[in-house]
Amino acid sequence: MRLAIGEACSRAVALHRQHDIVDPVEVSLVDGDRFTVRVTDRAPIDAALSPALPDPPDPVALLDEAVGPAGDGDPASEEAVAVGMRLALLIGIVDDLSVRPVEEGPGTEVLMSWPTRPGRNGSGGLRLTRHP
Repeated sequence: MRLAIGEACSRAVALHRQHDIVDPVEVSLVDGDRFTVRVTDRAPIDAALSPALPDPPDPVALLDEAVGPAGDGDPASEEAVAVGMRLALLIGIVDDLSVRPVEEGPGTEVLMSWPTRPGRNGSGGLRLTRHP
């Protein structure tokens, strides 16, 4: 779970850096029957997603699309490869994953969720406490 959240956040930050976006990446955590994490970036849709993720998504195809001309040393193309690799990794490690355009404005949201296990450590499940 920690790896998936870190990769989703790293992907969003990389997209913001690649497109000189100064807006913060948004992360929300929701606890309930499932623990849900939403990571939202504001990068242009075509940069954040392949035209559409195939169903089921093919991690190798995502990497192929992100790779530019070999050996060009362009930091932007290296960043694109990193974004594609992060998305491919998320597809491989998160069973409940959705990557889609945001409803308003540019950007994408990565939505991941995991079931909570009642009774773990004597509690009724995973609980988050919000601190001001």
